[in-house]
Order: sequence, then structure tokens, then C-alpha cells
Amino acid sequence: RSSFASSCSACDAGNFVKGMIAISIQAIEHTLDEYPARLDKTSIPINTSSTTCSRCSVGFYSGSGSSTCSSCLPGSYTSAMASTACILCIPGQYQMFDGRTKCDLCPLLSRTTTFGAPSMNDCLCIAGYSRMGSECVECSKGYYKASVGNEPCNPCAAGTFQNLTAQTSCLNCARSWVTATVWNPIAGAVGGGMWVGGESKTTCTPCPRYAVTVTEGSGSIAMCFCDAGYVGTLETSASSASWHLTCTPCPAGTSKGLQLERLPYTSSASSLTLNISSITGGRGGLCDICQAGSYSGGANSSFCSMCPVGTYQTNVMATTCITCPANFSTASEGASIVSLCLCAGGYERSSTIGGGEGEACKQCAPGQVSASVDSLCSACPAGKYSNTSASSVCFLCGNKDESSVTSATSVASVNRGSFQGMSGQTGCVMCPSALHRSPPAATSLSHCRCMLRFEGPDGGKNGSARLSTSAGDDNDDAVAGAPLDWTFRDMCAPCRVGHWKDSVDQGAWCVPCAPGSYAHLTGMSACRQCGAGTWTAAQAATTIDLCTCDLGRSFQLLTAGNGSGCEACLVGQYKNTVANSPCLRCPDFSNTSLLVELAGGGGGGRGSDQVSRCICSIGYTPPPPPPPP
Repeated sequence: RSSFASSCSACDAGNFVKGMIAISIQAIEHTLDEYPARLDKTSIPINTSSTTCSRCSVGFYSGSGSSTCSSCLPGSYTSAMASTACILCIPGQYQMFDGRTKCDLCPLLSRTTTFGAPSMNDCLCIAGYSRMGSECVECSKGYYKASVGNEPCNPCAAGTFQNLTAQTSCLNCARSWVTATVWNPIAGAVGGGMWVGGESKTTCTPCPRYAVTVTEGSGSIAMCFCDAGYVGTLETSASSASWHLTCTPCPAGTSKGLQLERLPYTSSASSLTLNISSITGGRGGLCDICQAGSYSGGANSSFCSMCPVGTYQTNVMATTCITCPANFSTASEGASIVSLCLCAGGYERSSTIGGGEGEACKQCAPGQVSASVDSLCSACPAGKYSNTSASSVCFLCGNKDESSVTSATSVASVNRGSFQGMSGQTGCVMCPSALHRSPPAATSLSHCRCMLRFEGPDGGKNGSARLSTSAGDDNDDAVAGAPLDWTFRDMCAPCRVGHWKDSVDQGAWCVPCAPGSYAHLTGMSACRQCGAGTWTAAQAATTIDLCTCDLGRSFQLLTAGNGSGCEACLVGQYKNTVANSPCLRCPDFSNTSLLVELAGGGGGGRGSDQVSRCICSIGYTPPPPPPPP
């Protein structure tokens, strides 16, 4: 005897059961006889007549535990067996029937705009095309359609055009171009009528000659305005609806500029003139008459120019300005009367020297200037000069230009310094030698200083004998402050070896080369740096031989043929002098812990540079300090 412990389970989604479940009565009776106490139905063995689920066909789907498969609805499909859901048709496709395995493409030049379109009627004409019967046809020239739909194409608005078919937008007429229109007079209407016929254009028409539009996209000839410097009238005849605009240039002595209050404008239109907007009035505005103090030299001027300084104009509509009398000028441009012509710079009124008011203008003498119109002559201050009559500016004494000097022997005397200690002078006093320079507006001999690469006392003090600054020296020509080793009798001598000077601003005397550098020639503008690992023991080094091994570096003979070099002291060594000598060993029972990398010196790192870097070994202490005296 056997028993059954099987149970029913739901079919997976996409599957279903064929037929009904059959229960064996004999199996139930047998189980009740054998197990009278087990009446729970879940423990009763069941025999079924169906043990498998079947897959849904293509075009159909089912959910979990379904006994049937459902067909995909219109607007959806499935192409796989045992589908659990249908797929919506994508935009551009549709499906009119149920139970389908794919969607159909929309007809040519049309598309759907959403997912799941259930009808071909959902297929709409693409942008640039409109519905005509069952087909989508392209928009004609002069028309456009911006979006998907079956509506008709739209005409291009006035001020725009389109010269191609199947377009989604229209193009603006360029500036100074408009769409052709006609005037439709309407009795009682504001302005007397309106412009019509500017739509659905395939081209634009240029404005008449010398006329422009303010912006692109202008819709009629009414938007054409005479350009700057031109005027005109928009006219028509009583028997014609056509209008024409003629622009003529403003005559000399007049101008026409922007009239910004008439129409809006953009920054790119800043050179245009906006004219009155009345249809029946003038299209060019009025030419402005140039007022007194201004002029316009020719036709079609866009502005009147102010009379320049030194001229005036009393009349209106002038084409030129009148020059002030000789030695007279104006304080500013735009003078409109001759009385504004006053004594020019470099002159003063004759009345200030006893003449009558306004009789004449007298030249300023050399050494004097009058800097502006109607001012008095005054002496040039110390440090400046004027070497001509009728001068309006004082020139500076002094010259610091060292740019033309390329070597100690290449000296341009034209750059020689100068000074002037008195006022009202006609020239400068030259510095003692061509090697001297002086600052702008120099006022004394002490401002004369030797130029770059040269040294000597400021002012060029020099005697006929050997210079000295030794204590008790009876030489009256000794130079105070001069270096003890400066023995040249020249006013400016080349920098001594070991010294340098790169500018007159550096001072009277050349500067010693700093430690680590040297100057091996006279007249140097910079010192040369010692090589890596080397240094000089003092400043003012005069040769590269004075560049010796730096602190913490030992002089070493290199391999045959390679000369010598400076190597960092090893661990347990130090060197506290700048010299070509070996490193010293640390005292007994002390050591340096590692090579010390220090900044400065010859660079590249160096070893221990003092005995204090030698540290006592473990178990040892430094000796006690000596007792005080």
C-alpha cells in the first residue's frame, strides 16, 4: 500500500494549466480507513491528472497562477513565448489590433508622439510638413511648421522669410532689409491705414539708398529710416498705394545724428539715425544747423564738430572755423567769439609790461614759460630750463639713462648727466664726465653720480694728487667717505676687482661681492657665484681660486684626470672652516648621527659644520664646563 503526499502549486507568470484537477475517491476512502484519526484534509494524499504548466504563445501574456493567457491590447505587443507583460509601441509606431507580435511603422513623414499608439490616426505629420488627404506634404517656400501635427503650415510673418521648403522656422530679414508690403488706407484708422502683404515672403527687399533699419526682422518700408547725415520723406500719390522713400544728404554746415526717442534700438545700431515714425511726415527728421563754435565741413555729416583749440566761429551753419590771431589761442574747444582768443602758452599780455589791455601778446624770454592760455611768464625753477623764447614748458635737467651702455668701455656721452642750481636758466650744467648720470630735475653738482660699473665720489670731486682718506692726511683733495683702497685720480673709475655696481641708484661706490661670489675683472655689474659646494671665506673675493670648500665639506682629489672637488663630511666628521682642507674627526667617544642637509653655502647639502654636532656616545657625557675665572 502506498500513500501520496503531493500538493498543488501555482503556475509561474507566463504559464497556465490545461484541464481541471481530478481527485481519486479510492485514495480518499483508503486513507480514511487507515488513518481514522487524521481528518485534516491537507494530510490526505491527492492524485492529480495535470502535473505541468504550459507557456503562453507570442502575442499573449499571463500573470502568476493564471489559468488562461490574455492577448496584448492594441498599442502593444510581445514577440516572446511565456511573456508576463506586453510592450508599448514606441513613438513613431502604432498597432491597431490585439495579440500582435510587433508594431507597425507610421507612414512616411509622420510619427506618433507618445508610447502605445493604438491607431494609424495617431501618426501625425512631422515638423515642416502638413496633412493633405492621407499624405504629409512639405511646407512651401514662405511657410513653416515648427512642431509635429496635422495642422496647416504657417505663413512667415512680416519681417521674416523662408526660401526653402519643408522648414520648421522662418529667417529674419537682415538689417536694412524689409519684406515687401503695400499700404492699405483705412478711413478713421490710427495713422490712416496699415501695411499689408508682408507675410509668406521668400525674400527680403533692401531699404532705399542711404536708408537703414534699426534691427533685423523689419516688416515694411515704414521701418526704413534715413541714415545719419541724411533726411528724406516717405511719399505716395493719391492714385497709388505704393510708397517710396528718398534720402538726401544734409548740406555742409548741418548734421543729423541719432534721435533715440523715436524707436527702440540695440547697441549694434549705435551708428544709425532713427527718424520720426509718422507715416505722412518726414522720414529723415531735420538736419540740425551747426551752432556758433561748431562746424560741419561737408555734406551728410552725422554731427557738428567743435572748433578746435586756437580757433573760433561766431556764425551758425559754418563749414570751417576761424584761426585766432597770431600768438593767441583759446582755453578750450568750441569758442564762439573772438574775445575768447587770449594770449597763448609761451606768451603774456602786453598790458603786464606797460602796454594796453589786449593790445598784443609778448613772448616769454628764454628761461621763462607761461604754461597755459592767458597766464603770466614765470622763471623755470632750479633743475629745469627753457632755451627758446615763447616756450610753454620747462625741460628737465638730469639724465639717468644707462640703457645704451653695454660694457665698461662703451659709454655714450649723449647720456651724460646734468644739473641746474638756479631758476630762470636757459640750459643745464653738465656733470664733470661722460660717465656721470644725474636724476631728473637735478639741482646740484652732488647729484652727479658715476654710472653702473663705475665708482667715485658724488659730484666728481677730484684732485691733481693721489687721493687718500688716511688719518692725519694733509691732502686737501682727499675724498671723505671714499674706500681706503680707492686710489684712482679719475672722476669715475671702473669698479675694483671684487666689487660690482649695476645701477647709478646703487650709490657712489661699487659694492663688495658677498661671501660665496667673486668679481675677477674691473668694471663688473654683477659678481659671479662660486661653484656648487664651494664658498668664499670673506666678501670682496677677486678670483675663483678664493672659492674653497664650504663648511661641512672636505677637499678631495678625484680620480685621475678629473681634478678635485668638495665632498660632504662623513658621519663622525665635521669641518667648521671655509678652506680646501679635510674634515676633522669628532672627539673620542662622540659621533655625528647622519649627514646634515643645510641650506645656503655652496648648495647641494653638506656634512656637519661644527664640533657641537658631535654627540657623546651612549654611556658618555660631555665634560663639565671650565670654572669661572
